[in-house]
Amino acid sequence: MSWSKIVWFFTNAGPIDILGPLLLPLGIGLVLYQCNYWYILLRALWQRARADGLPRLAPEQRVPLLATVPSLLRNREELEAIQAAIESLLANRYPGPMTIAACVDGTSERPELYRELQRWARRLALPSPDLRVLVTGHAPRRAKGVAIDTGVVEVAARVAAGEIPRAHAPVVFFNVDADSELSPGALELMVHTLLRPSRLTGRPAMVVTSHVAVPKKHYWKGWRHLASTPGIIALSVAREYAVSLGLGRNNSRILPHTGASGALYCTWFDVIEAAPTYARFMQTLTLRDWLRWWIGHAPPSFEAARRRLAPLPEGVAGMGDDTWITWLAMAARVRDDRTVDFELPRTPAHAAWRALVTYFARPFRYDARAKIYTSTPTTVRGLFKQRMRWNVSRIWTVQRWFPGLAFAWTTGLPAMLDVVLVTGFHILIVIGICLMPFVKAPTMWLATLILIELAMFLERALSTLFALWVDRSLRENWRLLLALPTSGLFHFAFNIASTIAGFTRMVFGFGFNSGFSPEGTLILGGSSRIAIAYRLTRALRLAVRSVVRGDVPIGWFWLGWQATPWTANGYAGWDAPPKRAKARAPSAPTPAALPAPVRARTSVVPAIVEHAPRRSAAPPA
Repeated sequence: MSWSKIVWFFTNAGPIDILGPLLLPLGIGLVLYQCNYWYILLRALWQRARADGLPRLAPEQRVPLLATVPSLLRNREELEAIQAAIESLLANRYPGPMTIAACVDGTSERPELYRELQRWARRLALPSPDLRVLVTGHAPRRAKGVAIDTGVVEVAARVAAGEIPRAHAPVVFFNVDADSELSPGALELMVHTLLRPSRLTGRPAMVVTSHVAVPKKHYWKGWRHLASTPGIIALSVAREYAVSLGLGRNNSRILPHTGASGALYCTWFDVIEAAPTYARFMQTLTLRDWLRWWIGHAPPSFEAARRRLAPLPEGVAGMGDDTWITWLAMAARVRDDRTVDFELPRTPAHAAWRALVTYFARPFRYDARAKIYTSTPTTVRGLFKQRMRWNVSRIWTVQRWFPGLAFAWTTGLPAMLDVVLVTGFHILIVIGICLMPFVKAPTMWLATLILIELAMFLERALSTLFALWVDRSLRENWRLLLALPTSGLFHFAFNIASTIAGFTRMVFGFGFNSGFSPEGTLILGGSSRIAIAYRLTRALRLAVRSVVRGDVPIGWFWLGWQATPWTANGYAGWDAPPKRAKARAPSAPTPAALPAPVRARTSVVPAIVEHAPRRSAAPPA
């Protein structure tokens, strides 16, 4: 078709002619993501008819657990938030042994607050000898994922040293946001859901996520507050959470869930302990390994590599770190002795069989009765930046985890399909917006958009009412319905627009700096961005230098991201946004070392290293 015919079509077509093909994929999305509402309804009716109480753990099921509470601890408000989260964990009355580790990311930034938190933890009156509270951290700031790993290493070291009894060694791991409060019995409910065997396979789950909600005291402070921007944002986020993190988290839809909520989730302790080494292991996987796997050769063994590879905590850190852990858990399996098997499928046929079985016996579970109440940004800028980070983190996580996704189809297939669908939907939205000025009868286009908005308003109203009814909180949270008139604008601004802006910067621009992890951590982790503009600019600079000085050999590193003797790492200068600092070229790398993966890793607290020799081993050459 010639360009003249394309232009003629758009200038003579009406809104229905253009919107028709665009609405079909959106309808497919509704089927994939929301057709399980009938199942949720039937299940809710069944639970109400039985009127069963909350399940309780049998004595043999009360496994020891570790709950980490990571935080930056930059001010007194964050100190009080950590203390409140720890008190909420203690008040949850988990019936088994529990270790709580407050993991401070950057103890040197406010050392007086760190010492105050340590003193406060020592003074806590614990109701049982099965409970203990530790305060640990590292300096300087390294990222949330590294802070969590510091807590994991500390607990493992204390178990090895006998300070924590072997019987209390963690079996289950929880991550809890520092600005959160748990509902009664949340920990016991999630452990019960994790341990419950599948009716199909007889195996327990691999990861369990909770229902994240905004507390009423945060989103409702009277009618006058509702008329302010913070009031509207808080109310809108609370309504959105009730649907997307309530109904939407139920993993019974056609397209499986592949991401736990970082506010509160649990998995096996073996998963979080192995994650840094698995991050290093993934950097050793090559295209040659994958091609050999397809013709019958065994894939690389993680257990064999584990004995020679040093852990890489920075490989876990960054946007989407909770999704990263979820994918690792879904790709693994629990043995009969409750240890975790991380080995890759032996053949593509085994990978396909695992993917088929886990589609019906899903290792990712959601417990709606386990709630965590959290706050939300209440400024336009703060919320937009948060949503940009949330909505584009999946693209980055796919890029980082791709060597594992190519083998582990239980995670790879739904994760890749989800990214393709979300990307396709937003491309169609951009196309629709760009074509609006060229269609015939723009007033008809506007009328069509109004009809679509009314239909979406009706869908949001029904889904919000349904979510509150299923949650049995309609009487308490009916004020969330007041957010419906602005829900369309809110969704477009903070979900659609933020995704488009983040996607553009992540894929076509110079990358998106969320400030979630320091540039040093991202560089040590060996991660990168797609960032086409950065790569082309880098190639142009190297081409100019090659012509002028003649000291740059031709290679794929021209379009790369990592540091070379002639270019800095793509993350260099990210700690000083928005002005990109011009970093000097590193002197350590040599041309012979260009293909080698990044091997460096951060240092941890010296006291921890003394008790944890497995983390202090020198990385391989």
